[in-house]
Amino acid sequence: MVGDFRHAERLGRWFADPVEHITVLATMAMVLSASDLTAARRLAEAAADELERGEDRPTADRERGGSIAHYATPAVSHALARVGLTERRSRLFGRVRLEDSAELSPTLVAALWELSPDAAEDMARVLERQLADSPHSDQRIRGYVELLVAVGHRTPERGLALREALRRELAEDDPVFRFLFGEIYVAAALLVAGTGHGSSQRPGQADTDADGPRALIHAARGEYEQAEALVAGLYREREGPAARAAMAATIAGLPWRPWLEQGELALTRGCIELTLPRPSADADRIARAREQLRKVLVTEHWYEALPVLAELDPGALRPVRDVVFAHLGIEVDAADETTVSPEPRPLPPPAPA
Repeated sequence: MVGDFRHAERLGRWFADPVEHITVLATMAMVLSASDLTAARRLAEAAADELERGEDRPTADRERGGSIAHYATPAVSHALARVGLTERRSRLFGRVRLEDSAELSPTLVAALWELSPDAAEDMARVLERQLADSPHSDQRIRGYVELLVAVGHRTPERGLALREALRRELAEDDPVFRFLFGEIYVAAALLVAGTGHGSSQRPGQADTDADGPRALIHAARGEYEQAEALVAGLYREREGPAARAAMAATIAGLPWRPWLEQGELALTRGCIELTLPRPSADADRIARAREQLRKVLVTEHWYEALPVLAELDPGALRPVRDVVFAHLGIEVDAADETTVSPEPRPLPPPAPA
């Protein structure tokens, strides 16, 4: 994001999980497309090559499960589209089979829609049938939320049908579900309520795990004191910094990138994108967003702030880059030569704010 794509590409190859490596290449291609289309196409092609070589292999994240293609295809698809490689993008989706139901995902449907709406419709219908047949309410609710965020805006009929399915699921008002799956409950309630204000209220006293997503909703509405109170109460080590970084992106009105952002906070950001108007990035909002990032940068999880910081102030990343490169043994001289230490080291301590 600071224009140092040669080093970014080399560092990207350090990721143990090939999904992360492919996503880095695809993301760099999208960022670089505005300034150097030739280099961007090279990176997009490299991401597609990596994906095709390992598409059937499982991801390195055992908790996540699934194949590399399941998670990396949307990012590569967006990259190929951004750099104009439509034929390569068509070949990529030509390898996806509807009968491989485990490999389908709402994000994949969204990525396919612009290329082939009919094929995307078929894929969406398969996912809807799978959800309707699922015996587990948490899987149904999560699936409906993900599908609604991904493609519910494409056709009014599908959006209404998915919202109605969510209403039916939430009508049972199961306190156990709220306790165990508070974050996804907040996202579902927001989608059902639309722009109504009731969806951010605490649905139960035990569901404190939902306070991060709920803070994002308050932030999107300009209710900063309520958002800050919720984020300040998060007690898990990484939870607070991640929520503050997502809140900074929400306050600043940065667009949601479903191929890059993952997890419950990202899903809430997608719900906000669909149901609440994106605010203009005025000086007050930018200042508030930077204050959230400052609080993240002084924690052990300072790196959570970097994607948002890159959007708001790319120049501010150069000092952070220098700290990280020095720790990893990477030297950058005037000739742009790079020396990499033979073994990756642990992440460095908190960066200076």
